[in-house]
Amino acid sequence: GGVAKLFVAWAGDCRAVLLRGRQGLRISEDHRPQRADEKRRIEKAGGLVVRDAHKVWRVGPRPENKMAKELQKGKKESQQMMWFLSTCRGFGDPTFKHPDPIVTATPDVKVVDLVPEDWACMLASDGVFDALSDQEVADIIWRCMASGKDAVRAAKEVVNTALRKGSRDNITAVICRFGWASPPAFDQAAAAVLPAGL
Repeated sequence: GGVAKLFVAWAGDCRAVLLRGRQGLRISEDHRPQRADEKRRIEKAGGLVVRDAHKVWRVGPRPENKMAKELQKGKKESQQMMWFLSTCRGFGDPTFKHPDPIVTATPDVKVVDLVPEDWACMLASDGVFDALSDQEVADIIWRCMASGKDAVRAAKEVVNTALRKGSRDNITAVICRFGWASPPAFDQAAAAVLPAGL
């Protein structure tokens, strides 16, 4: 059913948000170490899931690893915790893949049936979503594109808004426009209900 099918594959803490009319719909699920299924996978592979001093969940080497033991006992500086990753899937980081596959590049895959009201999809890194909700992102994109700006300018506005709202992580955003539908019409009444600062 639907207009088309969108195949989404992801590995890591990036996210895909579908724009259906004015609504932002999350169509991927972030791979974070604290997710119950990911934590089980990491521990089964011999890894360790810990929470750092900034309350960020991280994945690291086997518990018997010397650095891991020192971190657990609080003997290492918090800077050393940066050696642990805040995502549990992704490319790179070979020391977390061999000999123990603690971090994997195996993606999750989802097929989404698109409907006529679906007009765009945004892919973004976690730096965007550390500062903005899925709906805030959808509102920014809608406001930009319904007022005549293109997808590149809308993506830049998402990035700049995340920076203004205090994101400190890497920030990347890409918007894919679908050809069969336009953004919902921009009108002053709808624009007036946008949260301040968007």
